[in-house]
Amino acid sequence: MLALRPNSVTLDSLPLEHVAHIIIDRAAESLIEEWDDTGPHAAFVDVAQQRTTIKVTHTVETGALAGFAVPAPPALGASVTLTFETALAGSDGARRRITASAVVTAVKHDVTASLTTRTITLIAASASGTSDPIAIEEV
Repeated sequence: MLALRPNSVTLDSLPLEHVAHIIIDRAAESLIEEWDDTGPHAAFVDVAQQRTTIKVTHTVETGALAGFAVPAPPALGASVTLTFETALAGSDGARRRITASAVVTAVKHDVTASLTTRTITLIAASASGTSDPIAIEEV
C-alpha cells in the first residue's frame, strides 16, 4: 500500500506534519513450497509467516532536528499506534482510516541543501498473531 500525502498522521499522540508518503510492504518470512513429479514449477505454495513493514517519510523543518519545532520521534523499540487517513487520488471520496500497532525499528534522516526528511521504519505487530495488524475502516 502506498499513501501519498496522507492526512492526520499520528504516532500515538505525536502528530507528524508534512508527511510525503507512507509505504506498507508485506513480505513472506517463511514459505512452504512443494513440487510434484509432473513439471518444474511449484505445485503448492503457502506463506506460513509474514512481515509487515511500514515506512513513514515526512519533511522536517529547518531547526527542527534540534527539537525546536518538531518533537523527537519515538525511541527504537517503542510500541506505537500509527493512524492516518487517505483517499484514492487524494480526493475526499472513499476516505479510509488506517491504524496499525507497530514497533519502531529505525529512524533515518536525509539532508540536502534544500530539504531535510525523516523516515521512521516500523514493523507491524498483531495482538493475537493471527489477526491482520493493519486495520482499514471507511470514514
